[in-house]
Amino acid sequence: MVTMSFQSALAPLGQQSFADTYAHAGLGYSCEVVRDLRGLDAIGAEWTDLHVRCGRGVQVFQSFNWNWHWARHFLDTPGCNAELGVVCVRKDGQLVGLWPLRVVRQPGVRVLHWMGEPVSQYGDVLLDPTCPAASLLAYGWAQAISLLRADALHIRKVRADASTLPWLQVNRAQIAQRAEAPYLDFTGSPDFAAYEERYTAKSRKNRRRLLRRLQGHGEIHVEHFVSGPEARAAALEAIELKRRTLQETGRLAVALHDPRFAAFFADAAESATHPCGCRVTRMTAGGRHVASSIDVNFRGHRAAHIIVHEPEFAACGPGLHMVEDWARTAHAEGYAQLDLLAPAHAYKWDWADGAVAVNDYALATSLKGQVLVAYLVHGRPRLKALAERYAAWRCARRPAPCRCEESA
Repeated sequence: MVTMSFQSALAPLGQQSFADTYAHAGLGYSCEVVRDLRGLDAIGAEWTDLHVRCGRGVQVFQSFNWNWHWARHFLDTPGCNAELGVVCVRKDGQLVGLWPLRVVRQPGVRVLHWMGEPVSQYGDVLLDPTCPAASLLAYGWAQAISLLRADALHIRKVRADASTLPWLQVNRAQIAQRAEAPYLDFTGSPDFAAYEERYTAKSRKNRRRLLRRLQGHGEIHVEHFVSGPEARAAALEAIELKRRTLQETGRLAVALHDPRFAAFFADAAESATHPCGCRVTRMTAGGRHVASSIDVNFRGHRAAHIIVHEPEFAACGPGLHMVEDWARTAHAEGYAQLDLLAPAHAYKWDWADGAVAVNDYALATSLKGQVLVAYLVHGRPRLKALAERYAAWRCARRPAPCRCEESA
């Protein structure tokens, strides 16, 4: 754990844009950086208190428990090129700001990323509202860059309403990737039947028709698991099915094929320790698995993380039924919003009331970092597009999988 005073944080950077920003920072802050799992455990109570005190619903992925599970699976593993770098800012001894960061070592450069990748869908800082946001942001980021010796920031999945966005904009961070997260807003709807009136009669009729088709396979059961061994098994089943279906359609999903991804969700769903609001839903028809979903919940905000269905039931619209269950249960349980997360696939727009921008940002803090940022902003998107086209081409050349035995 490294500690630094406010005055000593100003000298090392030597970049005018940062100096301009934190010239307005107020005195009285102190900082420490948590670099290992023991230090992470030590700040757990403070982190949780800050999250409860000032965290908004959309900061569901910034809870201590969520990141505790992430650290157990994605740090200190074979081949890991990252180290912890949680920046804690205090005033009068109280934690008032927290930057959940990690340092990724790439050839010749050190890059700051959020904790939580690839399982967290939004990244942000936690700021006590009793402190001036601009000075707290400037001080915390200055400390992070200096103490963690960063050459660049690659800050992914930043919402348009994120607390850290003003600092990124002031320092002219470049957008490396753009996306949108559609959402359903239940505000003003007394019940789900009233909410459904916003959808066309044709779409509601189509859902009923598909439901009758699914009922032809047998009685439908929907189970929700919020903890325990059954939740663990259901989470593993959902992720294994997601892997298989993505592979068959030729879409790239490197994170899903990492065994740490499934292990993380198994622990998060089971909640044997450190519950983090993870819930798994499992739908069956006639005793056969039809579809699954995983969501994460905090303070009136339900984040719809994973949805998948068995391909043999595709003609019955299982995805539609799972989204409807998401919406119906979220409304019944008093959630203000169902967040369908990025990217904005076409099926999400069939349900959404609106969308929020979710962008990746890159910012160089050294000459070496400038090369990396140029690649992230210009080169990487083109390479990714080429890789996706190649994967789709390979998938199109494969014979379609035979499902005769499964249907029999």
